[in-house]
Amino acid sequence: MAVALVGVPLWAQNKAIRRDRGETAQRVALIIGNQNYEASPLRNPVRDARGMKRALENIGFEVIISENADRSQIGEKIYEFSQRIGNKGIALFYFSGHGLQVEGINYLVPIGAKIQEEYQVKHQCNSANEILDMMEARQGNRINIVILDACRDNPLLLRTKSTGNKGLAAMQVSTGALIAYAAAAGRTAEDGAGDHSPYTESLIKHIQTPGIEIEDVFKAVGRDVLQATNGKQSPARYSNLNHDYYLVPLSTNPDTQPSLPSPPSSLLPSPPPFQPPSSYIRYLTEKLPDSDVKMEFVWISPGTFRMGSPPSEKGWREHEGPVHQVEISQGFYLGKYEVTQEQWETVMGTQPWADEQNSQSVRLESNNPAVYVSWEDAQTFVSALNESAGAQVYRLPTEAEWEYACRAGKSTPWSFGDDESLLGYYAWYEDNACDVGDCYAQTVGTKQANSWGLHDMHGNVGEWVLDARRIYNRSALVDPTGPSTGSHRVMRGGYFGNYTHFLRSASRRYLPPDIRANSIGFRVLRRAD
Repeated sequence: MAVALVGVPLWAQNKAIRRDRGETAQRVALIIGNQNYEASPLRNPVRDARGMKRALENIGFEVIISENADRSQIGEKIYEFSQRIGNKGIALFYFSGHGLQVEGINYLVPIGAKIQEEYQVKHQCNSANEILDMMEARQGNRINIVILDACRDNPLLLRTKSTGNKGLAAMQVSTGALIAYAAAAGRTAEDGAGDHSPYTESLIKHIQTPGIEIEDVFKAVGRDVLQATNGKQSPARYSNLNHDYYLVPLSTNPDTQPSLPSPPSSLLPSPPPFQPPSSYIRYLTEKLPDSDVKMEFVWISPGTFRMGSPPSEKGWREHEGPVHQVEISQGFYLGKYEVTQEQWETVMGTQPWADEQNSQSVRLESNNPAVYVSWEDAQTFVSALNESAGAQVYRLPTEAEWEYACRAGKSTPWSFGDDESLLGYYAWYEDNACDVGDCYAQTVGTKQANSWGLHDMHGNVGEWVLDARRIYNRSALVDPTGPSTGSHRVMRGGYFGNYTHFLRSASRRYLPPDIRANSIGFRVLRRAD
């Protein structure tokens, strides 16, 4: 099957188009919709499956589909699927129907399953883990996507320790894979009163939209489902993709591809990755009290990520590990930029940097970061905002929230990938912020944002977060906050005088809460409610 771009890293898309517009790459999907359960029938899975089939065929997939399949039929389709996927392109598995977990293993319930005891589940149901194992065994240079709209209430009505749990369990994700759930691990999803479940209805729409990177498809779906279910259902995804991928590029015509920005420095050997249109990013703008000065925020959807960095990552330091799974269960708004001098002066009426201009260490500009701000000073600023708002809606982000937002769905050293030569497009740091030895923070927002719309998460100034130092371990966590007290507070993001490895998403520093410097600033989190 000839398609223009399949599983091509974002940085290579233009090159791939110009080289061979008819390059063959495998896109194969297996879709299963089960609804005719004897004890607990469902309304929409067959329509969900057919809708997904049409959507995927529209974007170049070869689709295998099965409706109301028993265990043997599902097994046959999985074997057929395994024989058709190659070692390049994309393999996608989608299931709509009943699913359950037993001792942390997810099972897809076939039609005709008759289960009275928990031990029968593994003998009468199909293991979702085995399907992923099969896809990974034939990995090659391909990405694997598993989508489970199968998080409804346990249909077996058992009340034993494992099957009594609602929803599905989190699954380990290998390199080059993405797993998406209609609801967070351990939670349930709605079948829907319309033609599709809320999750699949949104997925059908966004998966066909040109110019949206594959992980951003699922972020958009998550926002839709939260809204459609009044916040009751929050989809989850587990990703370990090391490059950006577009299911539907903006254009297959090289003459109409969006132009890339000109390199800001001769030090940069290649253009940055093209960023897709940001119309799917949700912004919030608020005026500061008694002024026309504004603060801009970006919506960060809930989700799960791998926090920290492995020893194999260049620049790794021991306190960045071990890597562990973290769930951010509640969405929030985060400052689009670091707090600026103008914003600080408007709220606080002071200039903590005014007497600290030795050797041009501070550039006085309204849109430059507020610096010489301690952690305690940042807390005072936040308190003043809350007092004006009449509610506790503002705070510093936790360290986990900060890293989750910085990574923007990526597991690579930086939010844009692992190509260090592109850092200058996204960050002010030692190579581009120092002029004849004089280094200082630069105007916010003058470097490219990460894919979630946040600027200067790498470099410019280090950013205080809420936590005192937390020692990592391998345990999975939900909304970790770290110690509330401690002799040192955490700073993230690196600053304008740092080398590249200090600007990585996982890099951490610890400083006394009363220290001030021209390299220290912060950004503000605003609660969603």
